[in-house]
Amino acid sequence: MVSAKSFYAHGKLLLTGEYAVLDGAEALCLPLQLGQKMRIKSCKNDFLSWEAYLPNQRVWFTARYDLNLNLIEANNAEPAKSLEGILKALKNLNQNLFLKGLKISTFLEFDKNWGLGSSSTLISLLAQWAEVNPYQFLNKTFGGSGYDVACAMAQKPLIFKNGNAQPVSFDPPFKDLIYFVYLNQKQNSRDSINLYRQKEKNESFIQEISLLTQKITKAQNLSEFETLICQHEEIVSQQIGEEPVQQKLFPNYSSGVIKSLGGWGGDFVLVTGKKEALNYFSEKGFSTIFNYSELIL
Repeated sequence: MVSAKSFYAHGKLLLTGEYAVLDGAEALCLPLQLGQKMRIKSCKNDFLSWEAYLPNQRVWFTARYDLNLNLIEANNAEPAKSLEGILKALKNLNQNLFLKGLKISTFLEFDKNWGLGSSSTLISLLAQWAEVNPYQFLNKTFGGSGYDVACAMAQKPLIFKNGNAQPVSFDPPFKDLIYFVYLNQKQNSRDSINLYRQKEKNESFIQEISLLTQKITKAQNLSEFETLICQHEEIVSQQIGEEPVQQKLFPNYSSGVIKSLGGWGGDFVLVTGKKEALNYFSEKGFSTIFNYSELIL
């Protein structure tokens, strides 16, 4: 092994604009303190080896590919074939890659089932290394609005619209009353996008969400923030035909409000309330809980 390079990408949460961001609405996006690292070493061999580590330093995935990026062997066929497609898409964007043996290692800092950006951070990491446009690379692989790839390289919250990311001052004075609770099930982003695409496009929906994004970004007190959050939930609910998560799963929670983040039905939700109120969720078996300051960059 003669050289090594390292790269880093931040995870993400979409605070406003779920679904609507796909059609050009403004969305408030939050880069995380947790992300994914990647280390690439040149090797004196004729294949590419890949190792993926979980936060506990346990290897969960290994694979080998020839220099044409065809799979040789792997411990898990499904992610191995997916990765093969990703690597070939990267090669199409930069023909100077994969001309010699490589060892690539990735290190997740969060549970891969949490929906915090295991895919988007991977796209960002590979794009950084290959020096290609990350949005173009995303379009050739997972698709989506690109807000998650924008978060991967951000150092502060963003307003994202149509592939453009603008840093924004969002540091709510009531952030000690904002928490993120994991719903114990991963939501498939592609399924959420496909479901939304089946709905009739509504221009007023896009405009209303953009306006709420601006208002939420500027909210100065918890009461105003909660009112706007509830309005956002109701508008999205009407558009996609699904019941808001607070009514569906937590109708007895009376210490604050709850908002879905990203595709409805899984991953994390935003919860407002005092710390002692979170026992409500723990008692229901939802024990993965972060305070805003613990998680958000």
